Amino acid sequence: MGNFFIDLEERLVKAIEIDFTNIKKMIGNEKIYALSLVTDSDAVSLFLALNTIEFLEKKMMWKIVRMTNYLLNLQSFFLRRLMS
Repeated sequence: MGNFFIDLEERLVKAIEIDFTNIKKMIGNEKIYALSLVTDSDAVSLFLALNTIEFLEKKMMWKIVRMTNYLLNLQSFFLRRLMS
């Protein structure tokens, strides 16, 4: 059973290195701020996940735009109500 875990560790490290290399190629010069190895509750599947600062900035900007639009619509609604 000991050889199984040694082999598993080697295969896992190699798979993670390959995935990380491929992800780095995909994201180019983006800066990674978080990285994790994720599994399900039964440890049947495993994947590498990461986030970049640039993606976070885009996500935050999208939330700001949505909130701004919401507030502008709310303002317009109340102005129409006050004027009628």
